[in-house]
Amino acid sequence: WSEAVRMSSSSAKLMVFLSVLDEGIGSIIGAVALGTKDGTPLAETAELQALAKQLAMHAVAAKPKFLLKAASSGKPANIIEKMVTGRLNKYYDEVCFLEQAYIMEDKKKVRKVLEEAGKAAGISLQLNAFVRMECGEGIEKEVTDFAAEVAEQVKAN
Repeated sequence: WSEAVRMSSSSAKLMVFLSVLDEGIGSIIGAVALGTKDGTPLAETAELQALAKQLAMHAVAAKPKFLLKAASSGKPANIIEKMVTGRLNKYYDEVCFLEQAYIMEDKKKVRKVLEEAGKAAGISLQLNAFVRMECGEGIEKEVTDFAAEVAEQVKAN
């Protein structure tokens, strides 16, 4: 990983921007914003800076689509609902940042890592936001056979 990290903090937030530049994968940016649940000032410690950087790396590597999943609907449970709920939970575990297995310790979810880091720091820590951008994402390259193209043009002449 070639990285450029920029950190900034305000009284209640710690933001980290991680840019990954690598031949073959292009440019990927992961950004996270940490804050406290109650809005109290957040001390910018080395531990929280390291956690924020690791969470930005997680955003780059795990490609989450959402921060968290919505609350359940509260409908009465039946077999079909349980099947759908199970499938949705599996989907949310794959695409919601806080529900994903943490890249650094895959036995824990990101939510648990944040809880433990907050407890260790004596605060109620939360992840306020994240961004993941990849340069060229979604662009399909046309695959051409240059030799066949040249041979075709020679035949035409």
